[in-house]
Amino acid sequence: MVGHTYLDLKPLTWSQTIGHYPNSDPSKKIEGSGLSLIARATPNCDLILRNRVKLRDFDITLHIISGTLEPDEHLKYVLQDDAIGGLWFVDDQDIDFVHGWLFFSLNNYGAIWDQVRQGGYVDCTISLGVKPVRDDMWSGNPLSIVSASFKFDRKPIPNKSAGQKVFRRSIFARR
Repeated sequence: MVGHTYLDLKPLTWSQTIGHYPNSDPSKKIEGSGLSLIARATPNCDLILRNRVKLRDFDITLHIISGTLEPDEHLKYVLQDDAIGGLWFVDDQDIDFVHGWLFFSLNNYGAIWDQVRQGGYVDCTISLGVKPVRDDMWSGNPLSIVSASFKFDRKPIPNKSAGQKVFRRSIFARR
């Protein structure tokens, strides 16, 4: 049955860039921030690529773009109507790799940017809803990313007063 599945990814590295690339064609001008990562699917990912290798055996380069995916780009990149991005599996003669991109609203993009910039987290999981998938097989190229969530885990901040006695003076205490 063709449907969708969720891929859980663990980032290996994050990159944040700020760039300005003017172009004589204003529609091709690139300016602003960029967020990308290299990730691996978690060990429980059983998605099989068309070359019969599991997705979890590949590093995945993923770019996060601020904004929304325009309707005409769905057709241009052969994505599902509800897609916010895509994943592509490239299997050439000498190299096989997986890469993709997704659009996130300005608020969500800013929140991820801040989390990565702040650092200090002990774990991060990215969950992507993708389709079409047929019986744990990558169906078609690209896979459409239809949902995304980013979870950053941190340890609690230690309570500085824990284990320390607090002495208070009262107005009746001796001096």
